[in-house]
Amino acid sequence: MNRVPAILGLVTISTTGLVGCAGPRRAQVDLPPPAPVQPADEVDAESIALAPSSLVGRPVQPPAEGAPAPGPSGAPSETPTISDAEPAEPATPERVERVRVDALVGQINGRPLFASEFFEPMDARLRAEAQRRTPEEWLRFARDEIRAALRDRIRDELLLAEVESSLTPEQRAGVVTFVRSLREDLVSRNRGSAARADRRLLEEEGITLEQAVEARRNEELIRSWLRQILQNKVLVPWREVRQRYERDRDRFNPPATAILRMIRVPAADTERVGSVRAALESGETFEAVAARLSTFSPESGGLLERVLDGPYERAALIGLPELNAAAQRLTPGEVAGPIEVGANVYWIRLEEVREISQPLYDVQVQIMNELFAERVREAEEEYFTRLLERSGLGTGEQIQRMERRLFEIAAERYLLTAQG
Repeated sequence: MNRVPAILGLVTISTTGLVGCAGPRRAQVDLPPPAPVQPADEVDAESIALAPSSLVGRPVQPPAEGAPAPGPSGAPSETPTISDAEPAEPATPERVERVRVDALVGQINGRPLFASEFFEPMDARLRAEAQRRTPEEWLRFARDEIRAALRDRIRDELLLAEVESSLTPEQRAGVVTFVRSLREDLVSRNRGSAARADRRLLEEEGITLEQAVEARRNEELIRSWLRQILQNKVLVPWREVRQRYERDRDRFNPPATAILRMIRVPAADTERVGSVRAALESGETFEAVAARLSTFSPESGGLLERVLDGPYERAALIGLPELNAAAQRLTPGEVAGPIEVGANVYWIRLEEVREISQPLYDVQVQIMNELFAERVREAEEEYFTRLLERSGLGTGEQIQRMERRLFEIAAERYLLTAQG
């Protein structure tokens, strides 16, 4: 059965629910919601028969160095745009590997976004998952992966442009020195060989030495910039620290836990009963005897952990009343037994009653750090939202179009190849 038309139908259904469906990839700011679209969480292969021409576009050549990418009309574009080229020929499985591989998907802050470059970091993962998952599962997986990656890309591009436009000449000279140091460090880790470093990075991360240097340079620039602009805006009042402690009191002062061990042997096995008795009297540890001779959880040395909902001496520790009563009378380090109940003989040892009580004084720094991290994320979100609005992407329509194009290209490149 030819599954290509059905899979193309799946792509159409899935792209209608593309925006707003992905979970967070990392601690980061979120893009504002896009223009409303018809939701479609379920993928139905029979719902729509999509004409192949709507999924195919002409490959777009990258613009010359230093020249702005053309917009839909051919004129230089100042804001992110999508070029919708008409197909030159219908989509077939044989053309999957060359269709749209170098398609210009759009622009982010004036920088062109090409499909081949976008998919390079996730190429192996998308290809492997297309072999492992059903088409419906893969479409949902790819939708989330693409959206999260595009969000990361937009965030980094906008922040990086903001950083670079604000650098002083002295700072630019410092960046050059920093980049040189980064490259030298990567090379030195590979016996001083740039070629060896390049091969290793390609094998382990799928990027070249120069790409790795650039990525780490950009990451450090963004991190330093955010720290600089936010460091005086994020404050954590002591009042909020105290309120968070009261709110999470149970987290810092959880219920006590009783740690016990138990040995159980059949009463009819008099030889084993005698062996347990002799081993304990000789000074062998309770845990070792339990691991060697007990029929109760020997792999853990007879371990029992019970969270207490009140005083230890009134806690429900063991289901059998005779054993529970004996365990309640123990103090840490004491052993009760042998106790014969039914067809078995038992020994019980109380290892400890573990109590964790952390006053506010002991956890104030931890709470302050948690609140500070939350405030930083909120401040980053506000700052990034302003950048996004200034970029022309704030409405979400352009982002939605880029997501849709990337999703369609991914389906052609990975899913149709796997299912064709």
